[in-house]
Amino acid sequence: MHDAAFQAAEPLIGDNDRRLFEVLQLGALALCLVALLCGYHYIVRSRIEELRALRLEAANREGQLSTSAAS
Repeated sequence: MHDAAFQAAEPLIGDNDRRLFEVLQLGALALCLVALLCGYHYIVRSRIEELRALRLEAANREGQLSTSAAS
């Protein structure tokens, strides 16, 4: 498809199979980098949510203690 759409560009498939391998290798590397970034984003986001939940729980317990102490 690439060779038909971009006739002026260097062909990916043809006499030089090494070019196709390089392009596929670069694509695989890009895919791995995106996967790593998405994984990092997921871990950071889950830690932020965990901290938020712990703060909410602490505030709730503090509120319960202050109402029981006032009674």
